This record gives sequence, structure tokens and C-alpha cells, in this order.
Amino acid sequence: MKSLGNAYLLPKWGAWSLAEMSERPDAFADWVAGIKSAATANHCYRVVRAIYKRAIKRNPKLSATLPTQAVDIRKEKRVQKGMARKDFAAWYEAWKKIGDPVRRAYHLTCLLTGLRPGELARITWADITDDKLIIGNSKTGHVIEVPLTPEIKAAIAIGGERRKPTEKVFPGCGNISGGKLRGELPTQGAALRRTWKTFAVSECKIPFEISEFLLGHIPHGVSQHYIMRWAMSSGQEVIEAQSKISKAMMAALKGERPSKLSLVA
Repeated sequence: MKSLGNAYLLPKWGAWSLAEMSERPDAFADWVAGIKSAATANHCYRVVRAIYKRAIKRNPKLSATLPTQAVDIRKEKRVQKGMARKDFAAWYEAWKKIGDPVRRAYHLTCLLTGLRPGELARITWADITDDKLIIGNSKTGHVIEVPLTPEIKAAIAIGGERRKPTEKVFPGCGNISGGKLRGELPTQGAALRRTWKTFAVSECKIPFEISEFLLGHIPHGVSQHYIMRWAMSSGQEVIEAQSKISKAMMAALKGERPSKLSLVA
């Protein structure tokens, strides 16, 4: 909610009162129609509608005309679900057919880390140390530190040798789910994040709080300072969990048992 307000609602409507917005439902509808993402547009509509309906209960002088009454709800694209374990082998075969090594590296790293695809696409070589991958501009505003396993390192290395610190690790992958590349994998993008979460909990039996931390989730009302203190005290357990997930995922992709796992070729 906070990120939606900062990115969309406040820049446009922060200087408007609710009464002023109710006088121009056409302006709000035109603005919503101009938002590229249908899901985001609909969410903005729902937030403003809820705020106004709550406000009118407290202030009967507000107009009964909702700022959102002229909005046409947009049709949203079907959300792609994550993969089950049985789908891994087919995904791996499709992945091996991708000609561009950078795209192969990007997709596999998405799967092995569970990171948001946009955040992973923006990282530079300065964000990768010997033992961790750092997301400093995450969607939540918090710093995310991902332990690097041998499998994740091998996946990143598919894209080529390390380049200048300011260069992107996965250049050209910022909008890889669209256009002619949309169907190059049966599952990609945010669906790989959902796959990671399900696999970590159901297949690897990773404790909920550790899987949430590895995804960069911080519970509402909990400070990042507290989370970092927890992470320091649970550091080895977090690293071992990431290692277990990486090995099990690669085994599932290759149809092997974890004990027979080899690194990405």
C-alpha cells in the first residue's frame, strides 16, 4: 500500500483534497486509464474508493459522488502460477534451448534465489560479493542480502565473466517476459519467485521465517534493525537453508537425487 501511494497516488493526487477529487471523477478516470499495468490501475481505484467511502462516514458534508465512479475496471492478465516439482524437468529442457547465455543465467538465477525479476535484472557486478548478492533498491525499501551457494554462483557465471562494477549482471533482461520472449519458458518472472517459496517450504521443509527472510520479506511493524539482529544470530541456519534449496532445486531440474547433484554446465 505504501509503495503504491509513493509511486502512483501521491505524485498525482497528493495536493488534491478528497472533496476536489469528487468534483472531477473524469480526471481520475482518465488518469487510471493511462496507467500501463491493469493490476496497478485497478488497485489504485480500489484504494481511493475505500479511502473516500471511509471518509464520507466521518464527514457527511463530502459529496456522495465518489472520485472513482467514472473508472472502468481493467481486465487483468491471468497470474502465472509457480511450478510443482513434476514440472521442473520440462522447464529445464526448455531452459537449455535458450540461445542467449545471459538470459539463461538470468532465468536460472531467478529460480534459485526467488528474487523479484525486476530487482534481479537491475543488479550490477558491484552488488555481488564472494558470498552474497545484495539488493539495495528493493520494492519494500529494505536491503536484501542473498547468500550465494555454489549453484547460484554457477548460474550467474553462465552469463559470462565478471565485468566492470557499474555494469549490469544481466543486461537486456529488464523486460524479458514481454514481446517475442514471452513464451521461451513455460514458467518465468514472478512465477519463479512463487515456485521458490513453495519448493522451499513444501519440498525442503525450510522454516517459514527463514524462507521469508531469504525472499526479503519483513513483517509489518518489525524494524529492519531487529531483522538484521535476528539474521546475525541465525546466519548459519540461513546459509544452510539456502544451500539445501539450491541443491534440491538443481536435483529436481536434472531429475537427480540431491546426493548425485552436479553444478550447472
